[in-house]
Amino acid sequence: MHKPVLKTSNRIERRALIGLAIFLVVCCVGIVLTAKSLSTSMSGIVALVFWLLGMASTAGLSVFSLKLYRQNQQLAETSNVESHAAMHDPLTGVANRRQFEQRLDNLVNDDKPNHVLLMLDLDRFKPINDLHGHAAGDALLIEISNGLASIVGSKDTVARLGGDEFAILLKSTNAQVAEAVATRALDFVAKFRLNWEGNRLSVGTSIGMVAIDAPGNTSAALMAVADEALYAAKEAGRGVAFIATPGDSIGEPYTFEKMESDVTQPAGELRSHEPEDGRQPELYANEIAYLNVPNLEAETRSGSRRRHNIKHWVLTQPRTIGDHVSPGMQVRELIENAATRADGGANFARWVLVNTLNAASRFKPAEIDQLGFVLPIPAHAVITEPKLGEELMRINALAHNPLRHYTFLLYGVGALYNAPEIQEFQKRLAVSDVGLAFEITSSTLDVLAPLNHAAFDEVYLGRQLSRNLRPGTPAFAGVESLLAVAKQGGTAVVASNVETEEEVRHLAHMGVFRFSGEFIGEPAPLYSLLSQLHSKDEAEVQATRLDKSA
Repeated sequence: MHKPVLKTSNRIERRALIGLAIFLVVCCVGIVLTAKSLSTSMSGIVALVFWLLGMASTAGLSVFSLKLYRQNQQLAETSNVESHAAMHDPLTGVANRRQFEQRLDNLVNDDKPNHVLLMLDLDRFKPINDLHGHAAGDALLIEISNGLASIVGSKDTVARLGGDEFAILLKSTNAQVAEAVATRALDFVAKFRLNWEGNRLSVGTSIGMVAIDAPGNTSAALMAVADEALYAAKEAGRGVAFIATPGDSIGEPYTFEKMESDVTQPAGELRSHEPEDGRQPELYANEIAYLNVPNLEAETRSGSRRRHNIKHWVLTQPRTIGDHVSPGMQVRELIENAATRADGGANFARWVLVNTLNAASRFKPAEIDQLGFVLPIPAHAVITEPKLGEELMRINALAHNPLRHYTFLLYGVGALYNAPEIQEFQKRLAVSDVGLAFEITSSTLDVLAPLNHAAFDEVYLGRQLSRNLRPGTPAFAGVESLLAVAKQGGTAVVASNVETEEEVRHLAHMGVFRFSGEFIGEPAPLYSLLSQLHSKDEAEVQATRLDKSA
């Protein structure tokens, strides 16, 4: 924004230098002419001395003036930079609260105001910071700010008021245009995904909207009304916009009405298995493969003896299917979404178990007895609903064809590991011979702290740990230390989301012999995967019979 000032400065400097050059040429000519008069009189010498002094003084004054001008320009540019910094958010570059309040005051004080104020608050932003760090949160705020700025006009203002709270001022507009902008904002945020260290992070947004179209209002009063509309949007399930409408007469309170839009609305707070992108989740799965290592089963904490009869373990992976508009949501994204709901994701846990039971119900009990299932659920669900463990055991027990061997895999346990609800959950599962595991995504030893508070059966290494694993690197040494601590306590280790043979080789070298991920096979719908495994077992049995008959 300072380029015009710099161009003007350069032109003036060039003109000053040209003027100084012309002055010096004239002086040189004067010197020659004066020198000719030296032979005629002493007065010429005196004149020459005074003339040279005058020339030196004038040249010095010109240089000083040019230097002073440059200093003034630098001060002006510094002042412009400081002024910009004082009025803009340092992280995102959009307007800050100070600039927003000044512009809002100007719009409110118009003789005939015809503007609209939108207050926005991001949904599910705190888990981004908690689970992925503030750098991820900052990157997401920057992208969201850029996206919001791209959907408004040049005369409008997008401001970050602090944290994950934003505001939009629409100048000289009407309700129809304002609702279109709100719809675009909802749609943009709902579909946006931030690629961060192998994860796709997403948030939602809720909007409160009020018109600035009546003289006599104050900025503080309008912001309070917009905040109330925003609160109504969050109470309605989030991911929507509410419009504040003044009463019919002076003194009557505002009413708040949900804005109709084509944006897919989020599921209710208690329907945590339904993600906010509006798509229905589907239950996919990967087989957990074993390397051919002697006595591998003896190294695992497998619970009862009958677990040794398991031929296949499968890792269920809920997901939504993407399209050309936006990608689908993977298991981690779905769980993070579910954990932010009012039930902490308890309904998500029920959905995973019930759909696993539905897929398994098509097989005979003897066939199910040879299968083990790993079911991912949010750790927040256990905290929010302390009786969840009892309920899940009851759901399985009452099923037509209950699961014989299964383990719950907790996501997001890092900040909750010492909660008494986690310990009680593990004890209840142990009574029914159900396993409990948790996922780690960092190579620091503190991620194993949950092992000191509950008897976990397994630890799952997240994609972040197996990706780009190389001997001799700090990450490699960190994973080796983790494995040593886990095995010392008798906890089995599984590497999930393994993609390459090289990753398998490095992990096997460190003592990891159970794997799941694309290298083992592409995820498939759970029932399809179970059918494939059943067909494979039948083929092996048939081949064995043929060998014996031969």
